[in-house]
Amino acid sequence: MILNELPPCLQNKTCAVTGHRRLRSDFDEQALKKEFEKIIERGYEVFLSGMALGFDMKCVKVLEELKEAYPFIKIGAVIPCKDQGEFYKGEALEEYERMIADADYRIILEEEYTKDCMLRRNDFLIENSTLILAYYLGTKRGGTYYTINHAKKANREIIYWN
Repeated sequence: MILNELPPCLQNKTCAVTGHRRLRSDFDEQALKKEFEKIIERGYEVFLSGMALGFDMKCVKVLEELKEAYPFIKIGAVIPCKDQGEFYKGEALEEYERMIADADYRIILEEEYTKDCMLRRNDFLIENSTLILAYYLGTKRGGTYYTINHAKKANREIIYWN
């Protein structure tokens, strides 16, 4: 691990997000916002995102908006490799870089992309949270599927949101 700004002992107040890169056409940001408000009302204060395109970054956007009403919440950007941004283009890259800079905590797991850095990122999300908010559409492969299975084995609570 290159960098970990996440304070210790926050696991019981930490929610991680996982989800697909492609969002359905009926994806509802306002409904996502309401789901996060329910989670915050349950006492969760720290939200970890793996900073992938799609659901991860959509969650960060919504959480940034919620910080106006809930200034105590914190966003942790769990970055699988220092060069993750090289995979993004145009507006997505600009938004990614802005979100990383604005995150309350940055966790960088690898110097460079490796074949397992994304899995290590997903493991970190599960190991450092007690609640998982998952945008899962039933695909039996890929990072979201892996993360949900890891969360089940670790006895984490999972909220399936779609």
